[in-house]
Amino acid sequence: MSENLDRLAAEGVAVRLDGLSRERLTGGQMADQVGEWRVVGITSNPTIFAKAIRSGARYDEQVGDVARRGVRVEEAVRLLTAFDVCWAWDVLRPVNILETAFVTAASTADRRAARGRAVGSGRRR
Repeated sequence: MSENLDRLAAEGVAVRLDGLSRERLTGGQMADQVGEWRVVGITSNPTIFAKAIRSGARYDEQVGDVARRGVRVEEAVRLLTAFDVCWAWDVLRPVNILETAFVTAASTADRRAARGRAVGSGRRR
C-alpha cells in the first residue's frame, strides 16, 4: 500500500482523515497513520466532535474538570476542541499541515506555498 500512497503523494494527493478524536490520539492510531498512510491532515466538526465525546471515556477526566470549575458549555467545548487540535497538530508536525481553508489550493505549488504559510499557526510550543 505504501508504494501506491507514495505515488499519489508525488502527484500532489494529500491523504486526510475524517474524524479527530481523543481515542485516535491517545491510542497512537493517528501517529501510525501519519507514518504508514502518508496522512497529512485530519478534519473535525461539531458532529464528529460530539460523537467522539460520546463514544468513550477518553474525555471524562477533562469534562469532569471543567464541570467542577463551573465552565459554561460553550467554553468547555472550546477547551476540549483546542486541546485535541493542538495534540493533532503535534502529531502532524512532521508533515507540517493542519486541515484549514488552504486545502483547496489548485496546484501542488499552491499547496506547498500554503503549507509554508501555515507552519507557524496552531502549533503548541
